[in-house]
Amino acid sequence: MVKSGKKYNRTDRQALQKIEDGIRTAGETAEALQDIVKSIESLTAIINDFVVASNEQAAGIEQITKAIVQVSEVVQATSAAAEQGAAASEELSGQADLLKEMVGRFKLKKKIPLNAGVEEPLQIGHTEEQPMDAVLEI
Repeated sequence: MVKSGKKYNRTDRQALQKIEDGIRTAGETAEALQDIVKSIESLTAIINDFVVASNEQAAGIEQITKAIVQVSEVVQATSAAAEQGAAASEELSGQADLLKEMVGRFKLKKKIPLNAGVEEPLQIGHTEEQPMDAVLEI
């Protein structure tokens, strides 16, 4: 019986050892799971920060896009105004050339000082050398 008691005693110790090993393994597993949970929480916080930053960046990009559209509209309006100004300038240049040509047809027969008064009215006529041109007689 002593032999069988030793056998049971040894079996009990082995069982007890296995239980202790199981408890130790369960504790290590619990610690590992806690570390995993902390890592997941940290990763979740990082992802949330990333989402917030992405949303802010998207809002900033939207504002930049609106500003670019506004600048484009101003550039188009300025370009249109510049084209109108160029067309008006070209028209005025043409009219100035025409006026210069018309004024060039007039000839003064008598030179008068700028400060002298004119007593008789101006008469416009033409000479035989320039039948179509007007001559200003003073």
